[in-house]
Amino acid sequence: MRLSTGIDTIDRTLGGGLQPGSIVALLAPPEAQSLPVLCAHTGLRPTHYFTTLRTVDSVQRQLAQQDLDPKLRRVEHVDLDDALATIDAGLEQLEDGDDVVVDVVDPLERTASMAAYLDLLNALSRRLAETGGVGMLHCLESGREAESPNRELTLSVADHVWRLEPRREGARSLTYYLEIPKANGLPLDENDRVQELDVGSSVQVDRTRDY
Repeated sequence: MRLSTGIDTIDRTLGGGLQPGSIVALLAPPEAQSLPVLCAHTGLRPTHYFTTLRTVDSVQRQLAQQDLDPKLRRVEHVDLDDALATIDAGLEQLEDGDDVVVDVVDPLERTASMAAYLDLLNALSRRLAETGGVGMLHCLESGREAESPNRELTLSVADHVWRLEPRREGARSLTYYLEIPKANGLPLDENDRVQELDVGSSVQVDRTRDY
């Protein structure tokens, strides 16, 4: 059984969706409309949403604007002073089939020690394997500043790496492309590794959970 990402074109590329227990690292520039891609699955499965930058009200308001009817078990703003402990405690509350979103991971990557951050990633991987959900880690990628010290750990632990890239095509046209540089266990050819997405208030949402 695979779990839908909520985006039909990506599901087809991945053979029906993501394996239960998978972790996805979504890389996107700060100005990109990444929330529809990050949260397309929240209309399909119960989700625990941890936010490091946005307020809870802001997250709930933005998710309400998506055409998803999100199934949120919790939305929690994590204070950086105890972010790792807060998220770790939240992981222990996951129920079977629950998904996890961490938006964004950059402050955790920058402030936590390598050992502490790796412990959190391993705890996330362990809990998702136990409960059969999916984890989405939102990673900012601006190219204007040094990469987070622990970014390499994020990309190494993630089963899938997606890179969302907005491209200006013509004077007014903005097109989004999703590159899939990493997809563990899937022999993707070059044509499958880049997908064009219609990103607006939502993406091409596929409401079928299983394939």
